[in-house]
Order: sequence, then C-alpha cells, then structure tokens
Amino acid sequence: MRVSQVLKGKGGGLIKAAPDERVWAVLRRFQTHGIGTLVVTDDEGRLLGTLGERDVILGLATKGKNLLEFTVGDVMATDVPTCTPDEAIGQVEQLMTARRTRHIPVIDGDTVIGVISVGDVVKARLDDDELENRILRDLARARE
Repeated sequence: MRVSQVLKGKGGGLIKAAPDERVWAVLRRFQTHGIGTLVVTDDEGRLLGTLGERDVILGLATKGKNLLEFTVGDVMATDVPTCTPDEAIGQVEQLMTARRTRHIPVIDGDTVIGVISVGDVVKARLDDDELENRILRDLARARE
C-alpha cells in the first residue's frame, strides 16, 4: 500500500499552523480536531516544522510556564522526517521506527499535503493482512 492510498482513506483536511501564532491558540486545535501533531507551514504551504504534544512538554520544561505566550516557531520541531505520496507504507514504518516519531508529513513537490501517523500505518498493515487472508481463504475454497 502507498502513502497516497492511506491519505485518500483518511479524508478530512490538513491541520496547519503558522510559525508566528501563539502556542495557546494552536493547542485548541489539538483538542478540537483530536490530533497530537500539526504541521507548521509558510504562506505557500511549504513545511517549516511540526508541533506535537511532545514539543509542548519539552517547551514547558525549557521555557517554563510562560510557554503559552511563545510562538509556534519558538517551540516547533524543525528536523522533521518527511515522505512522498508514492512511498510504500513499509518505508514510512521504517522511517518512523528509525527516527522515533509518530507523525510524518507527506510532501508533494514543495507542498505539505497530509500527515501519516503511526495509527495510519498500523491500520494500513491490518488492512493488507486482512486482504491477504481473504485471498488465501478464497484460494483454499477454490481448491476444495
């Protein structure tokens, strides 16, 4: 299965933030959309970084209780692994494992078009396993 197929199955839009937004304003998006990470882009949709729950916790530890008044650009992760829509889910899974991350932005050209989460990868793997099992059962029945 390819990343593009997973993105089609997810539906919904991409939740983004601008680097000059205040952290307190962006945290509401986490709650509203039930997400743990969002992408930070420039005005043209190019990836600048990500802001995740882990970044907020680390920001609290390093910047203190005034973190909410900082900008997203002050707290976001900038060394972010990415993938393309054409990559296989197995490649994304390996990248997540190697980089110890749960979310990977999907880049098409210079533009962020989505985010693949570890939950998306697990679901894709389960769907592939289910399809394979169904094919094997059908073959077994055809041989009977």
